[in-house]
Amino acid sequence: MRRNGLAAFVLLIVLTASLAAFATPKFIHYQAALTDPNTGNPVPDNTYSMTFRIYEVDFGGTPMWAETLSVATKNGKFNVKLGLVHPPSDTVFVERDRWLGLTVSPDPEMSPRTAIGAVPYAFMAGNVPDTSINASKLGKESVGKEKIKKYDIDSTLIAEKTIGKDKIRLKDIDSTLIADATIGKDKIRLKDIDSTLIADKTIGKDKIRLKAIDSTLIADKTIGKDKIRLKDIDSTLIADQTIGTDKIADGSILFSDIAPNGTPVAGQIMKWSAAKASWALGDDNTGAGGWVDDPGGNFIKLVSSTDSVGIGVSTPSEKLDVNGSILVRDKANIGNQNVNTGSYAFVAGSYNSALGDFSVVAGGGGAGGVDANEAQGTGSVVCGGSANLANGDYSAIGGGRKNEAGTGAAPGPAATVGGGENNRANGLHSTIGGGLNNEAGISGPFPVDAPTIGGGMNNHAEGPYSTVGGGMQNLAKSDHSTIGGGWGNEAGTGGPGMDEGATVGGGQLTRAYGGYSTISGGQQNTADGDFATVCGGTQNRAQGDRSTVAGGHGNSALGNYSLAAGFNARANHDGSVVIVATNSGIDADSTRSGQVGQMVLRADGNFYLTNTSEKAPGGTSKFLNTSTGAYLTTGGTWTNSSDRDLKENFQGIDGRELLEQVARLPITRWNDKVEDKDITHIGPVAQDFLAIFGVGSDDKTISTIDPAGIALAAIQELLKQSQQKTARVEQLEAQMEEMEMLMRQLLEARSGAEGKK
Repeated sequence: MRRNGLAAFVLLIVLTASLAAFATPKFIHYQAALTDPNTGNPVPDNTYSMTFRIYEVDFGGTPMWAETLSVATKNGKFNVKLGLVHPPSDTVFVERDRWLGLTVSPDPEMSPRTAIGAVPYAFMAGNVPDTSINASKLGKESVGKEKIKKYDIDSTLIAEKTIGKDKIRLKDIDSTLIADATIGKDKIRLKDIDSTLIADKTIGKDKIRLKAIDSTLIADKTIGKDKIRLKDIDSTLIADQTIGTDKIADGSILFSDIAPNGTPVAGQIMKWSAAKASWALGDDNTGAGGWVDDPGGNFIKLVSSTDSVGIGVSTPSEKLDVNGSILVRDKANIGNQNVNTGSYAFVAGSYNSALGDFSVVAGGGGAGGVDANEAQGTGSVVCGGSANLANGDYSAIGGGRKNEAGTGAAPGPAATVGGGENNRANGLHSTIGGGLNNEAGISGPFPVDAPTIGGGMNNHAEGPYSTVGGGMQNLAKSDHSTIGGGWGNEAGTGGPGMDEGATVGGGQLTRAYGGYSTISGGQQNTADGDFATVCGGTQNRAQGDRSTVAGGHGNSALGNYSLAAGFNARANHDGSVVIVATNSGIDADSTRSGQVGQMVLRADGNFYLTNTSEKAPGGTSKFLNTSTGAYLTTGGTWTNSSDRDLKENFQGIDGRELLEQVARLPITRWNDKVEDKDITHIGPVAQDFLAIFGVGSDDKTISTIDPAGIALAAIQELLKQSQQKTARVEQLEAQMEEMEMLMRQLLEARSGAEGKK
């Protein structure tokens, strides 16, 4: 919520800390009201964080004083005393116009600022009686030259013993403010004038009463020649025996100020004479020699026993021996046959040139111009070496031989070559760490930005922000392309806006041509597709977009999103996966995908599936082997594990009941929804199977072993019942035969009886 401050205030402020009569409170009384700008209503009663600032302008500017307070409001109104926490300095109200700014957190400062007006305490300043100002009326350092009219101060306005150094701003009194012959010792506190109160060249004889200055008025070590007008003090102004050692500021008396006590001879110095207990001219016993000018006046030749100069040392070990710092304010040239034409440039070594402003050649070079190092660009640097050229502005060469930084038709600034030989950093902000015959950037009218080569030999980083870490004959050609190392590798083709971000980790003769494609290493691998990847191996190719070759030899991932791995695996279709495990070594022996989204797995040593840490067993008779014991034979037969040692809780089966359950199990013809309707199957469903037999893990699946077990148990029960029925049939057949035999006997007997009749 933004707030508007509608303020009526009274300003109470003093400019000194004096507690004498008419002293004023050193705070500002401020009253105001806060209202909501949207409704015009007072803000809720609360405590607000308010920051008050005093400016010398009504808008913008830097605060001269600030104070942050926690302020309670009542019906939007508040009343504060500003300056109780941070009293304003005496300089805040030196000028007439001041404005008060108010900020209520978290809102910005309110606008406009409030102009600060006069206060009742300030009205007395317009009517001050003559001679009414004394020490009790003046705040500390309150009187400055801007407060006094020229030549308006004389003895009639200053009470005796009033002016002391605590009343005057530092070095603020000069001759324009003091009437002639005004200041006498009766006006100055004893020993209260020192160098901090008097502007340079202020006190002249026209300002001082005759012989009014004596030792009682001058603080020790005060008077130096910077305080006195040239040749303006004579004996008429200074009382006898006034100026002693204690009155002279240290370092104020120079040799030029001392008159010799005799006729000096060249080479003499001021020496202390113990016999005379005074200073006198004498020979310098510890030094000898001198100098002569050459006929043209171009240099000075030393004339001494060693022709050596020592600065800060008593016995120089070289022609110039300096113990300390040396300041050279323009250019410097150290060595042999060097050229220095740049402003504030530095050159050292032999046959070197510092031609650019602020350029540096720290050393190196050689016996002739062919070995010369040159720093041509502004702020360019060659640290050493031979035949190096720092041509671009702010370019740098650490050392080595025949290296160039910032070359070409449009030299790139801030190019760097760390060292090595015959390296060229052409591009903007290009870098070569070292090596031989490397080139970062291209020579031409449009240099690329920030290519980098770490080292190696014959490497090229031509794309903007491209990088070659090292190796030999590598080429990073596209934008943001990278080659870690290796030999003869390429990243990108360099077309505008194409194949940027290609990466080759290393290897030999690999080509990452797709945008953001990656080759980790290997030999003769190619990544053509955008975002394609070849992890390694030899003669592999990832051509589809986002395709991958995991490794191996002769593999190709031609489809988008395809994957190939192993030996001569061909993932030719989009989304296909081909993995080949073979050691045939025959290039013509390839395994290929047949359709989109197909996974092809080839294992000449068969397959093994496991979820444990173990060694896969051998055996060519098992096409697909598993750690569970189940396997698929090479003939296509699935074999389940049924080891007694792997089973428990054996229970008998009621065959008659099982047959009844089989009889209740619905067996129908159906097709899977994911298959074509013409593809049908016959069998039960898992829900009925579990409900009737109560076997299996859920009502969604049927294992292959359970139907087989139920069928076997049912067959056993059927066999049992069949055997029982067979025995009964045989029994009945025997009985029938016996009955037939008895019947025949009976018939035969009856037939014989009838014949006898």
